[in-house]
Amino acid sequence: MKTTFTRDITPNQATSLVEEIINNTTRLVVDDEEIRRSCSCSGMCSCAARYAQSRVTKSGLLYCPDYHSGDNVVSFPERDVCRVEMHAGSGVHILAVNVKNGQLVVMHAGARKSFPGNGFDMLPKIWFEELNRIENWLLVGYETSEPEWAAVAGLLKGKVGQGPANAEEADQMAADWALSLLKKKAEAAGRELPPLSRDIAAGKWFNTENGQDYLVRWTGVEYRRASANGVEL
Repeated sequence: MKTTFTRDITPNQATSLVEEIINNTTRLVVDDEEIRRSCSCSGMCSCAARYAQSRVTKSGLLYCPDYHSGDNVVSFPERDVCRVEMHAGSGVHILAVNVKNGQLVVMHAGARKSFPGNGFDMLPKIWFEELNRIENWLLVGYETSEPEWAAVAGLLKGKVGQGPANAEEADQMAADWALSLLKKKAEAAGRELPPLSRDIAAGKWFNTENGQDYLVRWTGVEYRRASANGVEL
């Protein structure tokens, strides 16, 4: 999946956002360097900070606290633009801030459930308190193999659309629909159902009280009752 969202704030707000991002990232990079220098481990050191790759580069700031995390880079590809690129294994997340016109651009490329990981540490509180609500953003690009699913972005909270945001939500929605249909049939047939859950992948019902499979087998009487109520079993 690939999504692109935009939002406009004032140039002053954009400038403050960039300043806080730079301050946060600089502090993280400096802290990593200090921890690494103070590491007294020897031999096969297990101290994650010793292997941190965080540093100041020619193009900007690189924050990567350990080998298990993706690179997080703050750079300035254009005169008035600050770009924050966050890698988290199964996805790439980008925030671009234009301090001249106040435009924000968020991009998400990769798995729907991927998120920025350590990259979140680089963002200021105002991002989470005021700026990351997806309903305040405009979806301007959406590429996916599941066009009926909702559009999401790892840097934004919420989703655009009524469909599921990922495969897990899709399975849950399918299970909820199947249970609703079964309850309708059972009510028409006069059957009282135990508490059930649905395994969509396995195509089975489970009795949540005892954990056993629950086989939906209607009796002749239930077929006649349901039919009399206009429901087909």
